[in-house]
Amino acid sequence: MSLLKKIRDLDITHASKVFNWLQAIGGFGVLAGLLLVAYQIKQNTDLVHAQLNSDAWNEWIAIDASKQGGDFATTLAKSIESPESLTMAEVLELDGYLFTYVDQLSRDRELYELGVFDAPLHILVAESAHDYFGNKFARVWWEETKWKFRSDVVAAIDKEIPSILINQDIEYFRRIKQKVAEVKD
Repeated sequence: MSLLKKIRDLDITHASKVFNWLQAIGGFGVLAGLLLVAYQIKQNTDLVHAQLNSDAWNEWIAIDASKQGGDFATTLAKSIESPESLTMAEVLELDGYLFTYVDQLSRDRELYELGVFDAPLHILVAESAHDYFGNKFARVWWEETKWKFRSDVVAAIDKEIPSILINQDIEYFRRIKQKVAEVKD
């Protein structure tokens, strides 16, 4: 009889150990689930923050873009060919145009820092600054206006500008016009 009692006691002890292990595993499962929920809440909060920041930047971009008139191509061409003859209204249009560019860079930099955008600021500037700072007006505008922007944006643009010829735009369009004239019908 004592052998049966030992077996019964052994089974109760074994079952108790198994139960304790199952409780511990269940506790870890609950903890892992809570950590996953906390992580998902943080991700959602980060995305909402990124959207709000992007919306705020988009409002500034829209304001700057609204300064450009219906015949902006004429104003832009004038800024390249004869910037000294620009009217104040044309200067304001160009101010909005260039502000829009720098504001977009600032927005994209912030979205990159939040993990939403995939290109860092220096890459964005390297890929686009040549389209904006290849003429005298844009260079003068930048020197007069850059104090309004964050230092990292200023540093990235200042680093890129020396690689851009100040007469890049006029030479580019002259080459196109010359090549068009050379093409036979």
